[in-house]
Amino acid sequence: MKVWALGAILTMALMQTTCKSTGSELKEALGKQAAFVTVKDGKLWEDDKPWLFFGSNFYRLALSDAFGGQVLQETINGKVFYPQIEKVMENYAEEGIGVVRLWTFSCEGSRGTNVVPPIINKDFSLNPQGIRQLDFTIAAAARHGIKIIFPLVNFEHEYCGMEWWVENTQTNLKAEDKTRFITSCVDTSSKPKLLVKSPQDCPSDLRPAATKELFFTEPIVKSKFKSYVTQLLLRPNSYTGILLRDDPTILAFELANEPHTSDYYECMLTGIGNKTIDSCNDDMRKGSYGTYKSGTIIYQWLNEMGSFVKSQAPNHLLATGEEAYRTGHEDPKCLAKHSWIHNGSKGVDYARNATIPSVDIMSTHLYPDNWAIPVEDLDWFDQCIFKDRARLARENGKPIFLEESGFSEVPYPGKPDTYTKYRPYYLSRMFRYATEAAYQGVMVWQAAPLTIGDRVAEDDAFTFPIYTRNAGRKEYSPEGQAVRLQIECMNQLSKGGKKEDCIYLCPPQLSASAAGLTKNNDGSRCFALGSQSTAAVMPSGHPQCPSGQARDASGWGWIADAGLCTQFKDSNEQYTRQKACSCK
Repeated sequence: MKVWALGAILTMALMQTTCKSTGSELKEALGKQAAFVTVKDGKLWEDDKPWLFFGSNFYRLALSDAFGGQVLQETINGKVFYPQIEKVMENYAEEGIGVVRLWTFSCEGSRGTNVVPPIINKDFSLNPQGIRQLDFTIAAAARHGIKIIFPLVNFEHEYCGMEWWVENTQTNLKAEDKTRFITSCVDTSSKPKLLVKSPQDCPSDLRPAATKELFFTEPIVKSKFKSYVTQLLLRPNSYTGILLRDDPTILAFELANEPHTSDYYECMLTGIGNKTIDSCNDDMRKGSYGTYKSGTIIYQWLNEMGSFVKSQAPNHLLATGEEAYRTGHEDPKCLAKHSWIHNGSKGVDYARNATIPSVDIMSTHLYPDNWAIPVEDLDWFDQCIFKDRARLARENGKPIFLEESGFSEVPYPGKPDTYTKYRPYYLSRMFRYATEAAYQGVMVWQAAPLTIGDRVAEDDAFTFPIYTRNAGRKEYSPEGQAVRLQIECMNQLSKGGKKEDCIYLCPPQLSASAAGLTKNNDGSRCFALGSQSTAAVMPSGHPQCPSGQARDASGWGWIADAGLCTQFKDSNEQYTRQKACSCK
């Protein structure tokens, strides 16, 4: 297997010739925790300097089912210590991953994934044992210069969805008060097909279920949620003593993970017991929207809850957590394909939500494979979503970031499998789209570091190891190389570099015939994985090279993080060969 010292090749190719390691550079550039991150002129700032970030989701990290449910605990000086979490944060920081997004909720008796102990009890109080792991995770992040994105609730039922809040509120109501809670009639996949006034009104082929959208509209449910948020924000961390509302480790509070409605909910609401998902779909195809304005329910909830959370935690950024749905589009070409993204059926109006005063930063969650976007439509995806949402954020003076993106290692039935075959390349392509559209942050679902025993810390279908270890050496996965390229890109941009100088993975056909730094057909530089998708290898315990000795007169440059020398051609920066050497 060929050995490629990717970090140093990129550093020299970008004319930042220093022997300091990529991880330490990024910790310096992205990891300072002295102040809250703020927004000025539509950009992120920290300590009066422009601030960019690369991050990863690790949704189970603070929950008791992390690490396959085998969460290690040690008691040190009377405090419970979580060595796996500490190691995860240490390894993230070493790689230059400056932001981690994780689930900060789990509810007792959740219909979805139910973890014990939960963070939230059935009576809406906080469980001290359940929240302790979250406290430690925040404290560990602070120790390693990492910031946390903190979503407050989940739309789906897993761990603690909006449905749980509706059900538990309804359970404690008097019989006469329960009558105003409408019921959803759902199919075998739990998809609402009809709204009715009483569970008995559901047709025999559908079953009654709580209507999760009442989380957005029912005053008593919203009151319960606000009380919970207040006790959460005003509670001191059991490890640091810092109130959550005062902790700059939290980059942003997020109102919800992917707030939207069930398909055509707002339409079905106009004809309870009559309007079905199919009739609403027909109406929308005909352009008949009736008396409702799609996106209103979510907009009103975000506006109300955003003002409330901002009043409780005024120093933190506030994000909506939405994906990227709209209720229309100015460009007919964007409406001609994949209409469900822009026709309002999801109940989200991204353009309108971007105007909410309390919201500081706009998110996107973009999954071409899950959304059944064929490869040949990726340019459409770039123009009509990536760039369009950046425009909407910019027009409202708000930064935008890619909060979730990734590709499953298992093809979706009936959906494109090209993404699975060439996952590293398409991941890098998503990063390129975000960078070219001036996104202030880029995050992936999910880049997994190693934890205790050099085990990969997470394992869902979208997750990939950043690297593994072989005989003490780091062996970066192809996806890990895509991540390192993007980290290096954002590091250079944070220093005033140009977007045009960023390097991404080469297309598969080019990677099959080359390896290392090379050129695309358009002349831009890219990094080819090689015919065997070879991974970069970085030995541990390598010598460090003083700065200023990155390249000698003959073109040989020291690669400090691999213990190798590389020779480049003077103008094109083409990788030629490598040899063993040491600093002189």
